[in-house]
Parts: sequence; structure tokens; C-alpha cells
Amino acid sequence: MRLCRPKYPQCSPDGVCAPGLPDCNCRPGDLTLGMTNTEPPSLAADRTCERSATERPSRRARAAVLLWTLAALLGAVQAWNSRYSMSSDGIQYLDMGDAYLRRDWHMALNGCYSPLYAWLLTIGKLILKSSLAREAAIVHLVNFLIYLGALSCFQFCLAALVRYQAHRTSGAQQLQCAVLPEWAWLGLGYTLFLWTSLRLITVSLVTPDMSVAALVYLSYGVLLRIRLGSSGYAWFGLLGAALGTAYLAKSAMLPVALAFLLAAVAAVPDRKKALPSLLIAAIVFLSLATPLVVALSRAKGRVTLGDASWFNYAGFVNRLSPRWHGAPSGTGIPLHPVQQVFREPPAFYYATSMKASDALAYDPPYWLEGVTIRFSLKQQAAASAKVAEFYYHTILQPLGALSLGALILFFYTDTGGFRARNLLRHCALNAPVLAAFLMYSLVWAEERYIGAFVTLFWVGLLSYVCLPVGLSSRRLIGRCSALMLLLTLTNIGPATAKAVFGTDESSHGQWATADVLTRAGLRAGDRIAVVGHLFSSVYWARLARLRIVADVPEDRVDQFWSVDPMTRSQLMAVLAGAGVRAIVAEGGHFSFPRPGWRTIGTTSYYLYYLEPATQMHAE
Repeated sequence: MRLCRPKYPQCSPDGVCAPGLPDCNCRPGDLTLGMTNTEPPSLAADRTCERSATERPSRRARAAVLLWTLAALLGAVQAWNSRYSMSSDGIQYLDMGDAYLRRDWHMALNGCYSPLYAWLLTIGKLILKSSLAREAAIVHLVNFLIYLGALSCFQFCLAALVRYQAHRTSGAQQLQCAVLPEWAWLGLGYTLFLWTSLRLITVSLVTPDMSVAALVYLSYGVLLRIRLGSSGYAWFGLLGAALGTAYLAKSAMLPVALAFLLAAVAAVPDRKKALPSLLIAAIVFLSLATPLVVALSRAKGRVTLGDASWFNYAGFVNRLSPRWHGAPSGTGIPLHPVQQVFREPPAFYYATSMKASDALAYDPPYWLEGVTIRFSLKQQAAASAKVAEFYYHTILQPLGALSLGALILFFYTDTGGFRARNLLRHCALNAPVLAAFLMYSLVWAEERYIGAFVTLFWVGLLSYVCLPVGLSSRRLIGRCSALMLLLTLTNIGPATAKAVFGTDESSHGQWATADVLTRAGLRAGDRIAVVGHLFSSVYWARLARLRIVADVPEDRVDQFWSVDPMTRSQLMAVLAGAGVRAIVAEGGHFSFPRPGWRTIGTTSYYLYYLEPATQMHAE
């Protein structure tokens, strides 16, 4: 039963708005509950409306608090289960934070990794007086706090969306149609948030993507409040601050920020305030982003907004690796080429003055400086096709129930209920989401990149539902919403639960590896080489305070073990001559003891210690 909105607590006995209250949202048949034979109909109607004014907000608030608490608990479980894990990106951000602490600006100013996340991790470590033994756990505590921030920003965004939908169907908007009920927004919204946050982005991955998601939700919520006509320029200042902070978290947010600013201009109800509002948002945004741009440009010796964009294009579209040596012809001349110190199996050396755990992974664009970015229609089409396939498997396939429900509701949608001007402004609200998808479609996309945008894509799409006013329309919307919620939970619930309650077994070998390396006589700052350079598996190097400066690529592990002992000894001698103290190798398909190699605990790694007196010793 649909009751009066709390803002307008009086209705006539037949459910028609009382005089002077044209927007009370009452309809015939809505007010039968509460009427008695002993009360005049008007009094029964008034009591029903008054009861709805207190009971409905209370139920909504309790439901929102319950869902928020459930989401927080699930995030805490995932953070706890992954408290010892560490991703490759996490190692680089921790190294960057250390560089800021010792004021090593040459290393701290990184063109590939933005600084905000490194700052947050470093602050958390300082507050809790972190040691290496507790570092990973504290990092995941910081991740959990960021997740709570994202959850709160999402709740703000969802509340603004519900309010916006109510505003569109009443008052000055006069949109004569039925839209999704509030319970559907809460149920579907939180289901999508949990899936995208705990399955696509995750608290377990040590990356800045959760902080980016929080700022995206905040920006979208502010955008909706602007569209609602919230007075004052403070909302535009908040939008500029959120977008500027998002740029500090990830440089890829720059074009998305521009889309948000343009959408905000289109959303301003008062056209006279559009330009001043845009200027305020732009000034706040630039005040946050400009210092980083200036610092990066001075450090790199050229004007740059960040190196991630061109580096990713060179890698994922032009298909050049960080070990690029200038081939094929026409791709440029490398300024800092990685040295190939052995031909077969290929071994590479890339020591720098930076005190990074992994010199190749810490600042990948450094090794590609001098490259000429080439546009090839064939390469671009191949890269975009791969991303399009990824979008299908990530956005559409797991959420087929939402697609089906949306198609059914759109079939009955009354587009005539939209005013052309309001429809255009409503479309502009979703422009930042489409801009993000378009940006990633040109180069490369991963689940964690697009998590928040997937949520906003679906809630934005469902906000176009606009059925003709009537009891049958409300029933159809209610049934479709319930079906979409049930099927969506069935489809993505198991994967989300697995992501939350699963444990990362790969993290257990990190400390064992670091301990063996330390016991072997290696000391902080020693240079080592790896065979099978998997970036995600070298947290042990940071734990032991070692520096990876050489490697045999991961696709040549079997070749390393299959060559004759003399060739392998020659390779090891070359590495030893370059100052490498030890080699950590994956066993590949040849995991059996060999002279001079030690098994590292229960891991698949092997250690060969190059003692100064025996560096030229053959196996």
C-alpha cells in the first residue's frame, strides 16, 4: 500500500491530495488501512498519513543501517582472511612510502604510481608503529578503513539517487510515471556494491582502487545533489575536492574528472550559476592536482600529468615490454635500456640508484622512455576487441538477470513521461560512467579498475525506468525488482562469498623465503637475481630488504633448467660479476635437487648463493 509522503501528511478520505497540497502522492485506495467505523474518514486518513510519516522513514533507516553493517562485516572478514597477502602493486606503494619518509624525492615521485595510497599506507604504519612482521596486517587494516569510507560514500550516493528519483516523480519535475521503489534501490544497490567491492576490487588486493571507488561514489552523489538543486557553491567545491583527490589516487581519473565537471554544469538547474559553479569546482580541483603535476614534471624534466597512460598504451596496444631495446625499427631509441647480459637463456640486468625492492617493477615507464607511441588501426582494434570481450564477461554475463529485468521494464517504459530537457540532463548524469568505460576500452581494463563504474552503470540504467502511472505498473515494477534481486544474488552471491571467506595460501611462503635468504648470509641492500620473474611473488624481497636487479623472464624458466650445467654456470658468473649475491629461481618442470641449490622451505623456489670466493664455481 502506498501512503502519503512524510512531507505532506494530509489527504482526503478517497486518497486525493487535500487542497493546497498538490504533491502529497496520495492515490485512491491508499488510505483504507486505519479507517474504522467510529472515525470520520478524514480523521482516519490523517492518522494513516501521520503514521506513514514516522514509520516509513524509520523502516528505511533500519534497513539501510542493517545493510551497511552487513557490508562492513563482510569487508572485515575479507581483510582478516587476507591479512598476510601482498600484491605486486602493494610492494611498489610501500617502497614509495619509505622513499617519502627518508625524503628521497627522486624515488618518491613516480610517474606510474600515484602518491595518495602510498601516503595512506605510510600514515597507518606510523600511527601503529609498524614493523616488517606486522606490515602486511597493518596494510590490510588501512585497506579495510578505506573500504568503510567507500561504503559510506556509496550510502551517500544511494540516498541521493533515491531522493533524486522521488524528486523526478513529484514536485516541480512533474514526471508522470512509476519508478523503482526504494526497497529495490537498497537491495539491488547493496548487492552490486558488495559484488564490485569484494569480488572485483577486493580489500585483499593492496592497490589504490578502493580509494578511487570511494571518491567516484562521492562525486556521483554530489552530482545528484547538484541536480536536485542543492543551493550554494559548497557542493561544487566538494566535487572539485573529490575529483582532485581521485587524481592523486590514480592519474587515470583525470579524463573521468573532466567528464564529471561537464556533467555537473549540465546538471545545474539555474543556468546563470553554471559558469561560476564550474569555476569553483575547477579551482579546487586544480589546487589539489597542480602541485603533483609540477613536481612530476620537474622530476622527469618534461611536462607530464603521469606516465601510466602512454606506458600502458605502449605495452597493451603497441605490445612493447619494459625490456624493450628499440626493436622493431621506428619505435624510438631507449634512453634507459634494460641490459641483456646473457643471450640464451636470456638474462637481463636493470640496477638503478633507487632503493626499490624490484627495480623493474617500481617505475616501469622509466625503462621505456624514448619510445615512440605509434597508432596502428589493427593493434587498436585488437586491443579494444579484447576489452569489449572483457566488458561482456564482467558487466553483462554475470548480471544477466539485471539485463532481462531492465529489458522488460524498458519495454513498458513511457518515454513520453520525460520532458526532453529533463531527459537530456538525466543522461548527462551517466556521462562520467560511460567516459570511464570508453577510456579503458582504448587500452586495457581489469576488474578492479571498473568496480565502482559497474555499480553506477546498472543503477544509472535502471533509473531510466518510467512506466505509466497505475497499480498494474507498480506491481510489474515490484515483481521485476524482486526477481532481479533474487536472480542476481543467486548468480553473483557464490563468487562474492568465495572472495570474502577464501584465504590466500600463496602468502605463507613469503616469510619463509625471506628467512632463508637472511640465514644464507644476505644483508639489507644486497642485489639478487630471480629466475621466473613473477611480480606478484616477490614480497619476500622487501621483507629481507633485498633489491632485485636482474632476472630470467618467466617464460624462460624451463630453458634455464634444461640448458647444460656449463652454460648455466656461465650465466651465473655473469650475474655474479654484476654484483648479484644470490639467485632465487622457480623450479618450473624441473623441480629436483641440483648441486649448490637449496630448497626454500615448502615453496617452489630454489636458492643459489654466490659466495665471493666461489662466484665462478661450476655446478
